Amino acid sequence: MHDSIAYEFAKDHVPGYADKSAQVMKDHKEAMDCRDCETLIAEGLHLYQLLCRADENYHHWLFEHDRPRNPEFEKDLRNLFEIWLRPCDDIDHWIDLHLQRGYDVEGAGKFRTYMHQARAILKAFDEDKPQMSDALRELRDAAMTEHQSGETAEFIPETE
Repeated sequence: MHDSIAYEFAKDHVPGYADKSAQVMKDHKEAMDCRDCETLIAEGLHLYQLLCRADENYHHWLFEHDRPRNPEFEKDLRNLFEIWLRPCDDIDHWIDLHLQRGYDVEGAGKFRTYMHQARAILKAFDEDKPQMSDALRELRDAAMTEHQSGETAEFIPETE
């Protein structure tokens, strides 16, 4: 049997096709992995916002209704922030992996900002190392409530 042109083309191109196919599958798996990372980030952002909303609602309840602080609730809320932070370092490394691969990771910047904020919130909750006195914390909460209800004026710098 002699070599046909079909055989010659196949012999020349099939190895490249197999190599290219393997690269496409690798790239596809990396892209899907990045999408999974973005999905986890989106869920983390949503849950962080829920935690902050719960904290805002609690402080609004305290000051709007002149209620005493609830240490049990504050302990539970602190615990939820701790739980939220547990996977964050791993997710942050996952983000870095995809950035190194050249992907834009949707939500990564906001996620990292929320990580930083959550750590600061935990420090503020920490009774062993108070970041603010109770009086200052109450003033902060009152200022937040006034701002959210529109009772504060927007700061406009003076012009010369």
